[in-house]
Parts: sequence; structure tokens; C-alpha cells
Amino acid sequence: MNFSKILSLILITVSLSACATSGAIYSDVTPTLKPIPNNKARLFVYRENTGMGAAIQPSIYLDGTKIGDSVPNSFIMKDIDTGKHQLSIETEVEKKYDFVAEAKKAIYIRQAVGMGWLVYRIHIEPVSAQEAANEIATLHQQSNSETPVTSESKASK
Repeated sequence: MNFSKILSLILITVSLSACATSGAIYSDVTPTLKPIPNNKARLFVYRENTGMGAAIQPSIYLDGTKIGDSVPNSFIMKDIDTGKHQLSIETEVEKKYDFVAEAKKAIYIRQAVGMGWLVYRIHIEPVSAQEAANEIATLHQQSNSETPVTSESKASK
């Protein structure tokens, strides 16, 4: 492969990975969040920008309903009902994660890119709040993500 082709691939990858950088940064959003409602849990699904597989951006589904896309350098936040749920992402294979949402608890799910037979795959795994805090702090919120902010923060905008 010649130098111009390699440079073109690098530029395309960088351009695609920048797609998610327009939303609010997690560390700026969290101080304004309302408490989790009594009958809900708060779901965070995030993907760091590792540079690998940036062009692979499959849809993310919660219980069969699309909640966003697997975009590098971004997170999705959603208040969900308590009880059993399934998160799924599909590239050449479908990855699923079944979990039980507990009232007033936050759930953090990390997406990681790995190589499949033909294309990159997105792996999903739960992580602790402590681990997620280090990884998600500088990520950008996807535009279709919910932001349950306090009334004070709305008034200050």
C-alpha cells in the first residue's frame, strides 16, 4: 500500500472519530443531573476513542428499541424502568448483555472494539462506577441522549 493510501485511511478514520465530539462533555453534565427517580435506573453506555475501528458505528438497542449508535468518544445516558433489560449491538455478530436495573442505581456499560473475522466488532461489558468515572469523564454526549438536568441548570442556560 502506498503512502497516499495510508494517509487517506488515517484522515478518514480521524474524521469519522470526530463525529461524536459535538455534544456536552460528561464531566460538565454530571453536576447538573437530577437525582435518579425512585422507580428508575440510569443507564450510561459509552465508547472511548481508541482509534481502532472508528468507522464501525453500529446501532445500540435497549430491549429492541434503538437508543443511539456506537460512536467513538461518546456516551448515551437514559433513565430506564427497573427490571430486566437487554442491550444489544450488531456488526457481523450480535453482542447482547442482559441485566437487571435496580431503582435509583446507575449502570455503566463500556463498548470496546475488537477484530472479528471480516470487520471490527463491538464488545459490551459492564463496569463499576469508579472505573467508568475515569474513562467517561471527557467523552461527549450523543445528541439523542437524555439529559435529566435540574431546574437551576436549565435556568442558567
